[in-house]
Amino acid sequence: MQHAYKTSDLAPEERVAVERLIGRTLQNDEAVEVIIHKLDELRREQETARRRSAAARIRELAKGKNLNGVTVRQLIEEGRRF
Repeated sequence: MQHAYKTSDLAPEERVAVERLIGRTLQNDEAVEVIIHKLDELRREQETARRRSAAARIRELAKGKNLNGVTVRQLIEEGRRF
């Protein structure tokens, strides 16, 4: 979500926060664009990426590999039953 604000429209605490983030004092007629990301959305995106990566690794391992005589495919199927 993006929003543009004039610095004169910012509340004092918002202005201080923006100035700390950019490392300088804002001019009164300066426009500031704020991009907001909700943490829940970011966490969902990160979790989705991790799941896709894990699924890709499992698919690669399932291509004929085995562990102590048991194929990875068999281990996956056993895991799905539980």
